Amino acid sequence: MQKIDSLKYRPEIDGLRALAILSVVVFHLGVDWLPGGYLGVDIFFVISGFLITSIIHRDMVNGVFSFPNFWKKRFLRIMPALLTMLAIIGIVGHFIVYAPEVREMGQAGLAALFSIANIHYWLNTGNYWGSKAEDSPLLHTWSLSVEEQFYLFYPLILLTLFKLFRNKIALFILAMILVSFFTFIYGAIHHPTATFYLLPTRVWELGAGCLLALKPKTTNLSVKYQEYISLLGLALIIASFFLISGENGISPLLCFPVLGAIMVIHGTSGNSGNSSAFLRNPCLVYIGKISYSLYLWHWPIIVFMGARREGENHLQMLAYAVPLMFTAAVISYHFIEDKTRYAKKIPFGIIGLAALVLATFSFQMNDDREEDISKFKPTVWKGQLYSTAPQQSWLENFKRVTIASGVEYQMKNPGTADTFASGGIIKKYGGDQPEIVVLGDSHSIMWGSTLDSIARELGMTISFYCADGTATFFPIPLEKSGETIYFTEEQKYIFDKSRLSYLESWKPKLVVIAARWSTTFKDPAIADDLLQFLGNQQSKVLLLSEPPELPIGTRNAPQYLAYLGIDPVSLESFYLEASNTEGHSRGANHLYQLSQKYPFCSILDISPNYLKDSRCLAVKDRSPVFIDDNHLSDFGAWLSREVILNKLKELLNP
Repeated sequence: MQKIDSLKYRPEIDGLRALAILSVVVFHLGVDWLPGGYLGVDIFFVISGFLITSIIHRDMVNGVFSFPNFWKKRFLRIMPALLTMLAIIGIVGHFIVYAPEVREMGQAGLAALFSIANIHYWLNTGNYWGSKAEDSPLLHTWSLSVEEQFYLFYPLILLTLFKLFRNKIALFILAMILVSFFTFIYGAIHHPTATFYLLPTRVWELGAGCLLALKPKTTNLSVKYQEYISLLGLALIIASFFLISGENGISPLLCFPVLGAIMVIHGTSGNSGNSSAFLRNPCLVYIGKISYSLYLWHWPIIVFMGARREGENHLQMLAYAVPLMFTAAVISYHFIEDKTRYAKKIPFGIIGLAALVLATFSFQMNDDREEDISKFKPTVWKGQLYSTAPQQSWLENFKRVTIASGVEYQMKNPGTADTFASGGIIKKYGGDQPEIVVLGDSHSIMWGSTLDSIARELGMTISFYCADGTATFFPIPLEKSGETIYFTEEQKYIFDKSRLSYLESWKPKLVVIAARWSTTFKDPAIADDLLQFLGNQQSKVLLLSEPPELPIGTRNAPQYLAYLGIDPVSLESFYLEASNTEGHSRGANHLYQLSQKYPFCSILDISPNYLKDSRCLAVKDRSPVFIDDNHLSDFGAWLSREVILNKLKELLNP
């Protein structure tokens, strides 16, 4: 095989890198008009596959390929800038990160150091679009780990193919792409989180660039047709940024930006048309050169500055965050990347930096600090006393929240098979048969103590047939619907069957349904079967709205309020900007549709008790109102007791 000349620098690839990194930065800043900005990472994968294969294949053909030399160059290209970012973020983060999350930052930092960040986030934070993931300053290192894992294994595969099947390498790469792509399609449906993060389901994107690098260097296409190809590729990429959204998960639509990147790289090769001229713009080329450093720094700066959060200071945070991330990128590129990437051997300082990173994050991984909440009154949660779920492990996340116990109830302990199959948790105050039945998820047990107290005052029997982490509505006739977080498939079937059986037997005067409506409905028709069933029992139904949400994710509310520096002693009450307002509006609209469709359904909107304009009540009289972003504490639920009592009186005594 004829030797291959040195690879020529292609500035248009740096221009393509610029488009990729700018789309990622804009997306991570939380703007609504670029929902597919995250696809810039997929373009980076294609570019990486193309360049790395071009380098390895050239060296193999020329007989100069060396694994130690290859991995040393990869180390010098990636690690100095990465280690610098990790060291600074680790040290700064130790002092400014929310105390209970320092431990997680230590775990994430070590995962990034050892190139397994993608595996760490898959196992520990779940959905990339979830609040837990988005609050991690090192989340973006998942994609670096994918590439680093690829660099570890791919040269071994390519060398084996080169020695055994030199003329069929492209065919094997194509097979690898197809296997990965079809695995990706299956995984996107059945295992979306693993599919998003892990290398096997990303190989097809890297492989697309690899295959392109193996094509013959000569082409029969005219310059005009190459220009058409590159322009169409740019159009595919830009359209993907605007038209593809990741909110509903990843999908085969990712093939469009990947195909676009292939077309641009191929079409601009030796082409001086408009697309090449655009991508060779000096400004774009420079951004492409600093794109790696910009990728490293943009996300931790966004997280630390809260620049993604909506609210009064959002634009102000953007004004600070954007210049800061570009400044950090320029410094990192010129003083770290440029100084180390062509070194003949690994500088001793880089080894020392790696040791510092290892020590910092190892220390943090064993850190068990908490925020000081001594100025707040005790935060009590009694919800678990009213849940029939077999287990409630989510409560383990709420350190320093008092989990109440010892309340009397008729049936056996919550969480046993007898409880969810034998009439729920029944409280006897006025008779032997429940006149009020409460149904729902964790938002129904949230009201348990308050509704319990109201039933006692009214002298009525109440049953709680609720389970956290479990869908409120289900199809009738009943069918097995799979396991949930806390129920096996069989337990869930028994639970739903028992609910129907007892509701039919009891024919309660009133059924109170409470749920996290903002996430319960994709279509209000999902509630039809159960509501029709209740209507046939001549029961009235009260749909209890959900409270507004705090912008704190799934964090422990009292601890996070302390982290924000809120002094409850000097404040009668404190409000934070409400979050998930679109979801709440959507849920409220679905409730309204149900009340119009079923005359026996009434709505009680408790939101006004917690809102001042668009701000949500977080603390009142030194007591936290929530235990996390969407579950009220016992005190918080009690704030709505009077309006709920009056509504129940109205419905039960018309």
